[in-house]
Amino acid sequence: MKRCRMPGYGEPMQMRDSRDNVDVLLVFAGLFSAVVSTFVTQASQSLSADYTQMSASFLFELVAIQRALASGATVGTVNASPYDPSSVFVPSTGSIWVNGLWFTSLVLSLTTALIAVLVKQWLHYYIALPSGTPRERSHVRQFRYMGFQRWHVLVIVGLLPVLMHTALAIFFAGLVVFLVPLRVPLSWIVGSISIIVYAAYVITAILPIISPQCPYHTPLSDLTYVTYTYLTRQLIPRFCFSLNSTFGNAISATTQDTPVPKEVNTLKRLESEAVKTISDDLSVEALHWLFSASSNPTVQSIVIQAIGGLPMLSKAKVDQVFGDAWDVRESHVDLLANSTSQGQGFPHPAMELRMERMLRFEQFIPHLFYKEHWSMRYRAYPEHAFHTIELAASVYSHPCFSQNLSRPPGSVTAWTFFRHALINDAQFPVIIWFNLVQNVINEDAFSPVDPTSQDSFPLTLCLSVYRALTYNEPLASPLSSPAVDFKGAALRFQPGVIDKLLQLFSTYDRHQDHPSISIRLRVLLSLTEFTLSRLSTTEPESESEAEEEAFQGIVHSLKTHVVSSALSDEENTAVFDTILGIVENGKWALLLDWARVDLLRIYAYMLGISNINPIPVERFPEAARSLPGLNELVSVLDAGPIDQYSHFNSLDLVCDIIGYGLREDVRAAYDVFLDMRCLEVFSRIPFHPRLVGVVKGYVNGLHGMARSTPVILAQHLDYLHQSENLAVACVILAVNDWENVGTEGVKMDVMSLVQLRPWDPAWPVCRDRLRDVVESDQFFSSQGRSDHDAEILPLTENEIALERRNIRVALSVLDAYFSGSSELVSVNNSAVGRVWC
Repeated sequence: MKRCRMPGYGEPMQMRDSRDNVDVLLVFAGLFSAVVSTFVTQASQSLSADYTQMSASFLFELVAIQRALASGATVGTVNASPYDPSSVFVPSTGSIWVNGLWFTSLVLSLTTALIAVLVKQWLHYYIALPSGTPRERSHVRQFRYMGFQRWHVLVIVGLLPVLMHTALAIFFAGLVVFLVPLRVPLSWIVGSISIIVYAAYVITAILPIISPQCPYHTPLSDLTYVTYTYLTRQLIPRFCFSLNSTFGNAISATTQDTPVPKEVNTLKRLESEAVKTISDDLSVEALHWLFSASSNPTVQSIVIQAIGGLPMLSKAKVDQVFGDAWDVRESHVDLLANSTSQGQGFPHPAMELRMERMLRFEQFIPHLFYKEHWSMRYRAYPEHAFHTIELAASVYSHPCFSQNLSRPPGSVTAWTFFRHALINDAQFPVIIWFNLVQNVINEDAFSPVDPTSQDSFPLTLCLSVYRALTYNEPLASPLSSPAVDFKGAALRFQPGVIDKLLQLFSTYDRHQDHPSISIRLRVLLSLTEFTLSRLSTTEPESESEAEEEAFQGIVHSLKTHVVSSALSDEENTAVFDTILGIVENGKWALLLDWARVDLLRIYAYMLGISNINPIPVERFPEAARSLPGLNELVSVLDAGPIDQYSHFNSLDLVCDIIGYGLREDVRAAYDVFLDMRCLEVFSRIPFHPRLVGVVKGYVNGLHGMARSTPVILAQHLDYLHQSENLAVACVILAVNDWENVGTEGVKMDVMSLVQLRPWDPAWPVCRDRLRDVVESDQFFSSQGRSDHDAEILPLTENEIALERRNIRVALSVLDAYFSGSSELVSVNNSAVGRVWC
């Protein structure tokens, strides 16, 4: 069997490039070494005595003496020669510097040449194909490649130009020193040129790091970037961590676990990331260059069809790059004519997809006769069928379709096609969906939904757009596929397009007379009302998954919009009224827990009970201050199993709301606590730390109620001191929390409870119940907590030990008090003296 041989077969691109670079470097090193050798030969003579100069000096002195004798002058008038053959010769400082620099330059140059020869031998050995079976050859090749990586051969290749450039810089420095004693101005000129050249050299090495598009890429740029990333991502962070550790364990404890990035990015990866960032714009530029550079009709046809495949966000770039694009539009018209039968509207066989792409092209660049089509309201479209749904989508989404007087036989409205595509989960490019919705809007087809109708399309539409309603700006992230369903496309629509849905659901818009409420919020509230109306009023099993998903999705989008936007007072009131309507609706107890969680989070947010951008007290909706609908909220706790271990759950949120009402002395909170028999509800669910805040708030509130409403206080005390209820409250306060909060808080809470009615006969039963709890494992085994992966885990031995300790502390306090060995300590309660809201 013959093996196909191609250029570069079996030779990695990196190795071939390295070999070419080494060849060029060898030539440069040889030429440079020859030049430096010439200068060194001349300059090295200054390191030894110049006997020629010495002989000339002595000869000049001898002639001067003879002239003096001939003229009758004394010999003493003749200047003696400065040279002394017997003295040790000392070269000048300038000569030493010149020779030192030039010899160093020559050594570096020759070293570079030597290493380059070695590298060529290494590369030749690597590229040489070993003998043996294909499997053995592949293993040997991989073994050699790993050796190249491990021994940093490519790094050595990258350092060779640096050595050569360093040698050249040293040579220039020596040249400047050499010229100083000869001609100072000339040395300044050469020095200035050298500095400018090497400053530009350093800048060109840094520019690719600053701008990945800069073409001044050299091996030095790679080395510079590697050094930069090592300093900024490893060396400096490690230095900071070690520095922090020297100033105390508190600081180092927060930083010692911080991961230090080990992977160092390369310039190629930096370039790749930059290309991904502007990949859509690059596609437009590349298509424009390809069309301009080629006159081949096939190439131009490919470009025109490719323009139709660009993402919707590229339309502005297409307008900028192509402009009027008369040549492109003329070619497009010719291609359209060649794709359909003469005199008929049918595309040629197997031309449907090509026709679809050319129609999609017109959504980026208008038809050559677009103005005539628009003014005359006439545009011929190819005949199509629903089985060629891509071609049909291009027709119904065409910019001229909604106002066109002439349409293909058997065609329907854009609204009808939109319903068909949505119900059948069709997938089109985002720009097709966008223009299709625009045509539906232009047809004025979003007529209000009939509340008595059970048409599934509005519900399908809600399922498709609720994710888009979460965001105030369209997503700009790249798509994994050019064709998406309407759910994915709606995420990339401008907000104004989605807000047109308000017209469809205007029947459920209760805020039409409030123009200050934003359109987006009105859409969310209307969709909430609509999806709620589609839920069953009997059993949740009678609802379809679509109805549940639609309601839960819309409520989640509403929650996200509320907590991430700065709503006005009127908007806060509108949201709270809608939430209250749902809470007081008969379907509240039938909602899925996740939907209830989002509704409760909005309710809590309206009271400022939020760790995410809470609203100030003065912005609370007036209706929320009295906690309306609290009965229905509490009923959730007794309606069935609750996922109390998730990050957000109904139990936590309801407890937060009740606790808020008890702390703020809201009358409704106390009424609900008594009417809903909350302590009995708490006894039927596993212990949870959130219950502690509710019971503490209740006890503190009863202390404050003593002077204002004695009759109501007596009712609450009678309810609280029922033996089972008192035991539940005492256990909750005694356990306190899973964390080590200290025993003083437990003592204060228990004594605060005792202070309400210390003489009540229920206390012995309560103390016995505490002993049973601390001695049994059933109470602790029923509890659980979730980890970071939302997995429910039993309490650890340490957590159980803390709970047992707290209960024993509470028992010791009660036993000491009721045995008479300790007195009742007055509890400083800040709630005393408050009045009802």
